[in-house]
Parts: sequence; C-alpha cells; structure tokens
Amino acid sequence: MRDLLQCAGHMIDGLVILIDEADKPDAMQAKLGEIVKLLTERLTRLNCDQVCIGLAGLPTLVPKLRESHESAPRIFETLTLDVLSMDDRKMVISQGLNEANRKNKRETTIKPEALQLLAERSEGYPHFLQEFSYWSFQEDTDYAIDEEDINIGIFKKGGAIYQLGKRYFEALYYEKISSADYRKVLQAMALRGDTWVSRQDIIQLSGIKPTQVNNALNALKTRNIILTNDKKPGQYRLPTKSFAVWLTILGEKADEVLNEELPGQ
Repeated sequence: MRDLLQCAGHMIDGLVILIDEADKPDAMQAKLGEIVKLLTERLTRLNCDQVCIGLAGLPTLVPKLRESHESAPRIFETLTLDVLSMDDRKMVISQGLNEANRKNKRETTIKPEALQLLAERSEGYPHFLQEFSYWSFQEDTDYAIDEEDINIGIFKKGGAIYQLGKRYFEALYYEKISSADYRKVLQAMALRGDTWVSRQDIIQLSGIKPTQVNNALNALKTRNIILTNDKKPGQYRLPTKSFAVWLTILGEKADEVLNEELPGQ
C-alpha cells in the first residue's frame, strides 16, 4: 500500500479500505481485530498516514473485534447510522412508484393512508421499506395500493416478513434456535426494542417459568443472539432494533408466516 501511494504521487489523496458485513465472520477464525491492529501498526512504522480503514456491521462487531484483539476497537471511531425520517420514507416510496410508472403501461397510485402505513411499518429501515413496498406492489390488483395490499403482502407465506427473516435474521432466528421458549424470550425482549431488559421483566413479559427463562437466556447469550450488560448484570438486549422490529411485526403470526421453516415446531 505504501508503494502504491508513492507511485500514485499527487494523483490520489489516499487509500480507503471498506469492509461491509464485518460482523458476519467468526471472530477467532477471521481474526479481523488482529489483522487491523497489526496492519495499522505496520503502516505507522512505515510512516504511512494516507490509509483509512472502515468496517460496517451490527453492534456485535465491536465485541468480535475485541475477542480477536483486545485493543482493536480503540483503532476506530464508532458512528451510528440513524433510521430514515418519516418524510424520507414517504419520499423513497413515492420515487419508487414514479419509477415503476415510467416503465409500466398503466399507472399505479397509493392511497394516503397506505403510504402512511408503509412508512410506519418500516420503522425507517431501508431493507424493511424496500421489502414492504415491493410486496405491497405485487399484491395490488386494481392499480391503487391500499392498506389491505400492504398487510397481505407483509404477512403472506413467502411475503415480506418471511423474506426479511430469511435474508437478515436466519442465523439469529432459524438456525440457532431449537426451542419455542427461546423464541418467546426473544419476542418478549422485542417489546422493549433494543434497550436493556431485566431478567425479571423478561419473565413477566414472556409468561414462561423462571428456570426456562434462565435456560433460554444462557443459550441465547452463548450463541451471540442477545447481548449482556457488562455494567449491570442481569440485563439483556437484542443486537439491533431492526431485529426487534421484525420480531414485533412477526408477533403471533410466526407459525402462519414461517410455517415449517422454523426448527423445533
């Protein structure tokens, strides 16, 4: 990299290395924390200060970096991406519909209350907004998207919620969970979004026995599905608000929407 920058001279200002979904690999197998730590130290020794490293991922990325190398998280400045505002959500939907109308022979409209519902349901997450909009458009038959089109598109077998689960939450909700109690604990935690929830609150919200909650929390913690509060023992939270939103929307329709895809049914 130093040689590249020297050869480029004044043609470039520097080099940016971006790694998306950096939270996905296993910490000890990928050794990402160790790699970035050694790389930055080597660049410092070479007096090379024109390289920027950026990692994008879920909140589990930081503990994974630390697991690989204790001081790796200190290399980075953490930036949190906010969700889309209500106005931005509606603008995205309208622009997408305008693009579709330019390509199709017949124009499709969306009713104001349906536009509001789509914007609210998505909670401002782009991947939710995209899937909900797509399946609402697919469900529409009269060229006027309404609330019924949206609700059917979201919850139908193979629809938006199912697709979001398979794409983004499969490892958290499908592959690593074999007990209905575990899913009840997750559903209870989702009622509090991605904020910290005490064990006692989880017991009350889930309606299952304390011993079952203890077993579920230990299993979910071991499998990195939930996070623990190092400052206040006995508190837990979901890794992302988008996971909480997905669980909340899924709600009691889990069996209907996901059917045989869930293990342990």
